[in-house]
Amino acid sequence: MNNIACIVVTYNRLELLKQCINALLHQSFEAGYYPPILVSTFTFTEEREKNDWLEKYRVEKWLKENPQIKFFTQENLGGAGGFHNGIKYAYQSGYDYFWIMDDDGISDRFCLEKLISVAKQGSQYVAPLLYTETGTCHWPYLLNTKFNELSHSGGPFNAILLSRKLIECVGLPNKYYFIWGDEFEFLNRVKEAFFHTTLVKDAIHYHKIPENKNTIDKRIYYKVRNLIWSTRLSNGILRSKLSYRSSTIFQIVKYCFHYLLHFKYTSLFYVLRGIKDGISMDLDILRHGSNLQD
Repeated sequence: MNNIACIVVTYNRLELLKQCINALLHQSFEAGYYPPILVSTFTFTEEREKNDWLEKYRVEKWLKENPQIKFFTQENLGGAGGFHNGIKYAYQSGYDYFWIMDDDGISDRFCLEKLISVAKQGSQYVAPLLYTETGTCHWPYLLNTKFNELSHSGGPFNAILLSRKLIECVGLPNKYYFIWGDEFEFLNRVKEAFFHTTLVKDAIHYHKIPENKNTIDKRIYYKVRNLIWSTRLSNGILRSKLSYRSSTIFQIVKYCFHYLLHFKYTSLFYVLRGIKDGISMDLDILRHGSNLQD
């Protein structure tokens, strides 16, 4: 049960990474035991590379100075590619549990202990309750519920504990997604395989609210494309394919009208591009993106 890999995906953000890992190294779970940490760091492949190479150097230098941290670098594959390769590396290294998170999260000292106690009862997918850095709960309506353990309906990869058994059954997060929607497509596979997903109210993870850096134009491309991909990949077990497709079409049409009426033609261009790439992607290749064995 000590065989736990903590997988943190980072994008050259040293100060956030330090805070995240410091919280991991001070978990209460079995005093004196520090779980291994696997950090997937990205090299830059776009125009930011010239400006941010120094930050990348600082991140890698700090990681090398901390021998308890196992890390590797890779091309920028987004969060989806980071979690895909991080979990795959840990799986091939023989770990039994995978505790996954972004670098902008800070786990409460008792978070892992609470998650593991539920995992011992047989849950293969265990999630904490998320709070902002100022202490506001992401889902405040859950605070009034009677039970501490609830069904988890979905959310980002923020301190989610996954079992080896689950990964063997459903595969990895799809590396082709890059960002946005990979966690929901993964959760859909989990639920279609009839695994119970559990949210633990007293396991607390703080997630910083991302700054608005005016990147919405390009990000909406991934959101639309990945929404279509997820609709095409769904087996229709928990929700009919007709219902899934109708919901997807409605959301995309809503985006189109919104950007058209607000004269945001760049965003509209990315929506249309997302539609094209979402429809044209070969499904066999797309399914290959979550394969554990390759």
